[in-house]
Amino acid sequence: MTDQENTRERWPWWSFILLAWSVVGVLFASSIYLSRTALGDPVVVWEAIGVGFIEAYAWAAVTVAAFWLTRRFHLERGRWLSSGLVHLLAGATLVLIRATAIHYIFQWTGWFPERTFLHAIYGLVPPNFVTYWMLVGIALAIEYARRYRERELSSAQLEAQLTRARLQALKMQLHPHFLFNTLHAISSLVHRDPDAAERMIANLSEMLRTALAHEAAQEVTVQEELELLEPYLEIEKTRMGDRLTITQEIAPETRNAQLPHLILQPLVENAIKHGIAPRRGAGQVEITTARLNGHLKLRVRDNGRGMPAGAELSRPGGVGLSNTRDRLKQLYGAEHRLNVSSSPEAGTLIEITIPFRPVSSGSSEYSAKYSR
Repeated sequence: MTDQENTRERWPWWSFILLAWSVVGVLFASSIYLSRTALGDPVVVWEAIGVGFIEAYAWAAVTVAAFWLTRRFHLERGRWLSSGLVHLLAGATLVLIRATAIHYIFQWTGWFPERTFLHAIYGLVPPNFVTYWMLVGIALAIEYARRYRERELSSAQLEAQLTRARLQALKMQLHPHFLFNTLHAISSLVHRDPDAAERMIANLSEMLRTALAHEAAQEVTVQEELELLEPYLEIEKTRMGDRLTITQEIAPETRNAQLPHLILQPLVENAIKHGIAPRRGAGQVEITTARLNGHLKLRVRDNGRGMPAGAELSRPGGVGLSNTRDRLKQLYGAEHRLNVSSSPEAGTLIEITIPFRPVSSGSSEYSAKYSR
């Protein structure tokens, strides 16, 4: 936590307003004392201080109210009319209360005895109303700056999360056991099926190239994610042979929909490694996408050994779902769903639901970066 954040925790925001207007109060008091002295009508110092600070703290109260109202009724697109009406009514009320209070306080202290209530209202309310809107403008500037900092922080967190996800996927792909099996499969194919061995080497190279690429996009299209997945699937199908069947049911309208980069491959790897590989017979992994009620639904299902009720979803050596959950939360907040269902010998189903956001063909960052 930074020193600035610690300061905010120790001191509430309104205390800074009070401090700022205290400084203004000193300036008001000094101005009153010097101007009255110069006009030959000297005033007692404490009276000048009292009047100056009454003026300043009256504005401090209005400032606190203006800042609170600005955060509560923010002037932004879609809320201009309702928020503007609130500020008009609140501003008029606040400056009227302030002008009334100042008038009667000054009457009580003997200042401006000749000024009537109506003169005070006509003289104070219009300029004070302008000042209120200046305070609202300052509050808006501060609020926009705060939101900008929050977006910058969120963007930095997303970048860090993406980096961790990419490194985690790479670590999984480069696991010694995985590399040993892949290289063993390649060596066994070199003399028996040189073409298959060459394809497997090319797939391994492509998989490593995309995993190690710098500055990967945070989101890609479904089509691009499937293309990224293909080299890995080819390696696994070559390694496992007839024991592994991959089926894909991709709704055409979802191919240009965006989803998090590197989110599909770890889920499929989990299904193969922990669902299909341990079973004796052949197994199947299904990948499906669909558009439903403005959302993209992504499903990865296997018919492997499954997990007993209450089992830990993040297995040692596996990818787990905590990273996936974190990334979905960072990208979509409350607009996402991640559901996992599994039972022994019945397989596992992972279903992700995110907002459906299509892009025009070939317009994503990934296409520009990896297309040849």
